[in-house]
Amino acid sequence: MQIKAVVFDFDGTLTKQGSIDFKNIKKQIGCPVQMPILDYIENLSEIDKINARDILDRKEYEASEISQEEEYATEILEYLTLNKIPTFILTRNSKKSIERSFRNFKTIKRENFLRIITRDDPFPVKPDPTSLFEIAEELNILPGEILIVGDYIHDMQAGLNGGCITVYKITNRDNDHLVQSDFKINGLCELIPIFQKFLPE
Repeated sequence: MQIKAVVFDFDGTLTKQGSIDFKNIKKQIGCPVQMPILDYIENLSEIDKINARDILDRKEYEASEISQEEEYATEILEYLTLNKIPTFILTRNSKKSIERSFRNFKTIKRENFLRIITRDDPFPVKPDPTSLFEIAEELNILPGEILIVGDYIHDMQAGLNGGCITVYKITNRDNDHLVQSDFKINGLCELIPIFQKFLPE
């Protein structure tokens, strides 16, 4: 099996962790601590849904103004470019916040990615694998030839649900040991040996 595309989560994967205060956002919109924010918002009444989305969008954008590139992100993207492996971003964040983050980055650019899929696109969000199937169809490859890298359980669930190769970036959260994935890494610097397992000789 070869990898023919790499899909990255964004916040906490390509960026340093901690810019978004999820606990504070949950508190402001009344979301239970253990429940994903987008799932909670989806079940609200229309008026409450609008208010909660406004809070989420505002807090996310504020966080994007201070987000920073994760260490070794540039080297990883350069390595994939050298090996002619297209890269994608698949995130539950908004498009507006992603674009704002790029303005902070010194070397990573929007042009590094063939496509960026956010929650504003017409696909179900992770852990639904529909976006991964869309990427596979766009490239005319199999889902199993996609490698997905993320720092949250939804990233890994999407990959596993889609039949992709999964790499979990350990976050030191309490549930790290519960996350199922093909590989686990402590930092992006550990990705290249994994890529090498799936690239042509």
